[in-house]
Amino acid sequence: MKKIIFSNESAVYDELMIHFPCQPLPHISNDITGLEELDIVYNFFQKKQWNEIANNFKIKDDSYALELGITFLPEKVFCYYIPLYIYASLFNKNDFWVFESDFIQ
Repeated sequence: MKKIIFSNESAVYDELMIHFPCQPLPHISNDITGLEELDIVYNFFQKKQWNEIANNFKIKDDSYALELGITFLPEKVFCYYIPLYIYASLFNKNDFWVFESDFIQ
């Protein structure tokens, strides 16, 4: 098994791409829009591959949408984005912007 240096964002990203290759995007229904929090989730995730979000990820700016995604994304859609959540959690160790409680539980 390959040893991963978890402090190296690029190495972690590359390893996630190996184990979670891009798949067809899951459909996020616009039925979840209409409330401010739901709109945030829809706009953040809609028509974006998990790796596309990871490539442009800014933990301070994007953490709220990730936190809301745990609650509001349908299970099948959330499962597609698990690599993004893994990636975010590994680089959240200093600032604690994501996963205050929901994801850990």
